[in-house]
Amino acid sequence: MSLEFYAGIDNFKVDTKGNITITEKLAGSGLLNQLDELQKLKLDGVVRFTIESAVTRYTQKVDAETLEPVEYYERDTAGTWKTVQNEQLSLDVGEEQVIEREEEITADIIDRFLMTEKYELKSDFNPRKVLVRMAEGYSFDEIAKELNFESTSDLLKKLNEARIEYAGMAKAWMSQRMLKMTNKAGTHFGRRVELDGYVFDSQKEADFYQRFVRDSGYEFDVHPRFVLEKAGTMTAITYKPDFVIYDRNGRILHVYDVKSSLDGRYGADPAAKLRFNLFQRRFKKAVEVVVPRKNDFKMRIFGLSKNVNTRRVTTKGKVQFYDIMQNLDYDPAKFF
Repeated sequence: MSLEFYAGIDNFKVDTKGNITITEKLAGSGLLNQLDELQKLKLDGVVRFTIESAVTRYTQKVDAETLEPVEYYERDTAGTWKTVQNEQLSLDVGEEQVIEREEEITADIIDRFLMTEKYELKSDFNPRKVLVRMAEGYSFDEIAKELNFESTSDLLKKLNEARIEYAGMAKAWMSQRMLKMTNKAGTHFGRRVELDGYVFDSQKEADFYQRFVRDSGYEFDVHPRFVLEKAGTMTAITYKPDFVIYDRNGRILHVYDVKSSLDGRYGADPAAKLRFNLFQRRFKKAVEVVVPRKNDFKMRIFGLSKNVNTRRVTTKGKVQFYDIMQNLDYDPAKFF
């Protein structure tokens, strides 16, 4: 049994007896489907760790005079990523006028690109098949056997070669995603807010973090990405809640989506509600939509077949379902 995941080395220290403690931090979704396997490995007492850099380094060909890339990457009309020659450069650029520039990108971004985007295969090896099996919890030994590789090392070599091959394309994809996020800032809930190294989509979201999440004593993730449904060669359906809170045992306690209202224009739209339903079905955790206030927050649970919150009637006679919470010290499962 083995587990494969991306993590950051948060800290390491050596005690007076020479024992080394290494603390790794990863998004909860990274091992969400493999917590039982992690518990079994813990019971074994001794495991073997291999720590390697997740940074993929690759070379990009550029014009020696202008330093402009010789080729770039873009989606065609069918949504497939392709390599395109830079027509702005002179047609008579020879090999002596082309130099290689070293670039780098983390492998988790490449893997996300390879799993979710459409692209032309550059060889008989399909990295998506391997990454999908990894996400489903299969070991490298099992994947190598299924795909008829002579050894696990041959499989890993092929996968790393593919990562290098598609690194430039993945970087262009991520740059495009970041540009879209920047362009969308301020169009719905307000300007994006940077705080404590995080980038929040709105002031409301930053307020909820400051007032209720940051000093709660719970471990948390900001904007972790969950795959809700795979669709073959099509782009997968994903969901990124604003916050995921973990209990003392490392299991998900809350999945929060911050809104400016529980309904209406600034509430959860139909697309969001669909993702809430898909999330609950796949991960057995209901999404809590929250509206932060000065000393508390409104909370409504979505993703279930019925309303489970307190029924309230406004002064105008409108019926709403929500509860008022002072902090994160509650179990949403008790509501249903």
